[in-house]
Amino acid sequence: GAMGVPLTVYGTGGQTRAFIHITDTARCIEIAIKKPPASGERVEIFNQIAETRRVRDVAALVAEQTGVDVNLLPTPRQEAAENELDVSNE
Repeated sequence: GAMGVPLTVYGTGGQTRAFIHITDTARCIEIAIKKPPASGERVEIFNQIAETRRVRDVAALVAEQTGVDVNLLPTPRQEAAENELDVSNE
């Protein structure tokens, strides 16, 4: 595994998180720079989320690809053990 260090997942890993490729993030910034808003207006960048995944699924993928162990620890955060992330732009 990764230098023998296990991957830590807090809680059940059922929390959904959003992922975007770094090139997509850079493209959003490039567009905002090339087409700035009018003076006094805010830059408007909508969700450019490529996909959502549960933390435990990402951990399982990393473990499968690297052989690293996954440790599930109690979460220090005040959040639901499972959730669905809404990334719509409506």
